[in-house]
Amino acid sequence: MTLTNFGSHALVTLALLTATATTDDASSSDLTEACHVQKYLIAMDRHLENLENSLQNKPEELAQRARRYRIAASASGDAQTACLLQAIAADADTESATTQKAYDGALRKVREGRNFLKTLIRTAAETAALEKVSYKMPADNGKSIDTNKLAIRLEVKAISTIDCVKEEDDGGYKVEAKALKPLTIAKIKTADGGSLNAAIAKPAIQLTTGGGCTNADQNWKAYDTAAANCGGDAATAHRPALHEDPTSNGKRPKISEISIYVGDDPAGGCRPADQITGVTDNSMKQKFAALCQALKTAKPSQSGTKLEGKALSQKPIIQQVIQGCLPEYMNKEKLNTEETETLRKFLEAAYTDSEANFAKKFEHLVDKQKVQVYKDGKVQSVEIGSITTPAEEHDALSRISANKRAEKLASRKETATPDQKESGDKTEEKKDGDNKTSEHTTASNSFVIKTSPLLLAVLLL
Repeated sequence: MTLTNFGSHALVTLALLTATATTDDASSSDLTEACHVQKYLIAMDRHLENLENSLQNKPEELAQRARRYRIAASASGDAQTACLLQAIAADADTESATTQKAYDGALRKVREGRNFLKTLIRTAAETAALEKVSYKMPADNGKSIDTNKLAIRLEVKAISTIDCVKEEDDGGYKVEAKALKPLTIAKIKTADGGSLNAAIAKPAIQLTTGGGCTNADQNWKAYDTAAANCGGDAATAHRPALHEDPTSNGKRPKISEISIYVGDDPAGGCRPADQITGVTDNSMKQKFAALCQALKTAKPSQSGTKLEGKALSQKPIIQQVIQGCLPEYMNKEKLNTEETETLRKFLEAAYTDSEANFAKKFEHLVDKQKVQVYKDGKVQSVEIGSITTPAEEHDALSRISANKRAEKLASRKETATPDQKESGDKTEEKKDGDNKTSEHTTASNSFVIKTSPLLLAVLLL
C-alpha cells in the first residue's frame, strides 16, 4: 500500500511518459534530428523530475503510528498493555527508518542520473539550434568593393527551437504528431556533440553564366575548375540566388544510440557498465549505467505491519521489546525455542485474531484517549491521534511522566500509617542532629567542615 500520493498533474505526466508504447507512438526511427533528441531527453528528464519531487516528500504514516503508540504506552496505567503498545511503536519506528533509507537511496540514484541527463540535454540543445540555421538572400545582397570586385551576401533566417521543447496541453510530448514515451524506446538517443559543424547548413550562392560550362557534374571543386569555359556575361547577368545543395544541406548531425538495457528491452534490467555499447569511454559507460539505474528507480512502497496477532507476533522487534518489559521474560538473557514459541502464542492472542478485533481492543487507548499537551499556543487536552509533531510528542510524554511521578508521591503519602509517619519524623530529627555534629569550627582557623562521618574521621586524624 503506497501511502504518499503524487500531485494530479505529475500523475498524468508520469502516465503519459511511461505508458506502454502503441503503434501511434514515436519510435526510435522517428528521432532523426537533434531537435527530436532534445525533446526526447527533456521528456525523460520530466519523468525523473516528477520522481525526484515525490521522493523528497517522505511519508510520515509509520512515524506517526510509532508516535501514537509510544504516547499511548506511556499514558497506560496497565504494565502489560503499555508493553504491548510500546512494542508496536518500536516496530513502526524500525519500518519507518527502513522506508526513509529506501527513499534516500532512490533519491540519490535519481539525482545522479539527472545530473548526467542535463549534460546530454545541453549538447542536444546546442546541436538542435545549429541544425535550425538556414539562409536567405536579402534584397540588398550585392556590394561593389572596387572597380573590379563585387561581394554577395546571405543572411541567416530567424532561428526558432520552440518546437524542440514544446510540451503538449496534456503534459506529454510529441515528435511529428506522434506521442513520445521515452521510457519505451529501446536505446538511449543522443546528439553527438563532436559533430556540431555537421549541424550547420552550408551556404551557397547560385550564379547564372552565359553557358558553355564543361564541368557541370554537380560536384564541388575549385571555383576556377568549376567555372572553366563558362560564358563571361556582364556581372549583372549572373543573377545571384540562394542555392540549396542537397549534398551539403541534407546532412544531419550524428545521432547516437546507446544500449543500456539488457537485451535492448526497456522493460528489462540495466546492463552492467562494461556491457553498455554505443560509447567506448569507461567514464561515459559509468554515467550511462547511472542513468539507467535512475530510469529504473521506482518510488518505494510503504506499508506497516498488519495490526493483528498473527502478523505482529512473528516480528522479531515485537518479541524483543515484549521480552524486555514483561517480568517473566525480562531477566532471561536468551529464550529457548519453547519459550520463544510460548511468547509468540501469547502475543498472537494478546493482539487478537483480526484487525477489527485489534481496533476494538486498542483503538480507544491509542486514538481516542486524551492527554495534556502544549498545542496551538496553549496547554490543552487532546486525543493522542491529533499529536503530529516531535515537539508535541515530547511535550506530551514529559507531562505524562510528571503526572505519574506526582500521583506516585501522593499515593505514598496517603498510604503511610501513623507509626510510619512517626518513624519518618524521628528519622528527620536524627538527620538534623547528624548534620549539626558534622559542623565543627576550630579556634585556630575558624573553618567549617561539612562532610560525611567517615571522611570527617579521616580529616581529624
